[in-house]
Amino acid sequence: MSKRVRITILKFAAIGDVTMACRAIIQLATKYGNLIEIDWIIDTHLVALTKALLAHHGILQSLTIRWHTFNANNLFRGNGIQRAHETFQILRAVKRAQPNAIAILHRDWRYRALIRAIFRGKMVSVNRSEKHEVSAYISTIERAIEFNVEARSPAKSPSSEISPKNSTIIPTSIGILIGGAQNQKGAFLEKKWPHFEALIDLILKQTNETIHLFGGVEDIGVGKKITGRFEQEHARIINHIGHSKLEEIPALLAPLRVFISIDSGLAHIASTVMNQDGQKIITIFGPTNSAIWKPLPSGNGLTILLTQKLDCAPCYKNDGNFQTCKFSGRDFQKCMTNITATEVFEKIKT
Repeated sequence: MSKRVRITILKFAAIGDVTMACRAIIQLATKYGNLIEIDWIIDTHLVALTKALLAHHGILQSLTIRWHTFNANNLFRGNGIQRAHETFQILRAVKRAQPNAIAILHRDWRYRALIRAIFRGKMVSVNRSEKHEVSAYISTIERAIEFNVEARSPAKSPSSEISPKNSTIIPTSIGILIGGAQNQKGAFLEKKWPHFEALIDLILKQTNETIHLFGGVEDIGVGKKITGRFEQEHARIINHIGHSKLEEIPALLAPLRVFISIDSGLAHIASTVMNQDGQKIITIFGPTNSAIWKPLPSGNGLTILLTQKLDCAPCYKNDGNFQTCKFSGRDFQKCMTNITATEVFEKIKT
């Protein structure tokens, strides 16, 4: 291949999805080096995060990436004029990129139909399958590249990318995402775990660990409630909620000994940067499929999954449509509520 292949990637949001797209790009960069260039069409609010993650793995030095931005919140939740404007921004970005091929890392057929109106070249989109999302992204981009990877180097699993040297691990530090389950498209409240306060109580009483709280702007009130409840231990609780920018989160997570979260974007960020011996990421799964969405370890980091074996779980079909729990009363959200604080605490200790 004498010329670089210019690939345009459409992966707009959310935090976890674009983080997994970064994992795919990291893996592909080790195979293709400077043989490809990437134009990434993405929500403007997530660009800094992707740059931080790729820089953490040294990818920006070896791979040419250009970002083209728009406002995903206006596209998904705006009025007719706002949606039309953001759609025009996406189409203009495709024309500006002048790609050899396009990889659409979304399953909504409407994106493919939209781009086809202005682009007649090779275009592929991610399939709906049971494979892990990072693997699905890698195979989609590789199909766009039209390049025989096996002929150049053996295929690697998405979790095997080479890890850079990390900062020194803080030996008594635990990060906890107390919220999550929301993105630009809406909220998936069935993913929430209701026992974080009980877990924090166990950690404070039975260990000397320092706790770092994480969450979105919607979790600021919960963070204040927790710090207020445990006011006597205020020196051991560091509340980052509302005080840290999204692009600063990778650097805050990288030195932690343990990070605990539901299936969330921050769990994927943690598994991308917590790559040293002794670090572990504990993720609580319920309505979503851990086979598809579990955080993949990088380097020597360890990922631990907690899930309930129930006939009704997972109920999310990986189609972008969040379903409300079909149960009520004591059985409501039992895939999450049945996982106890003690069960999670035992995983921290071991």
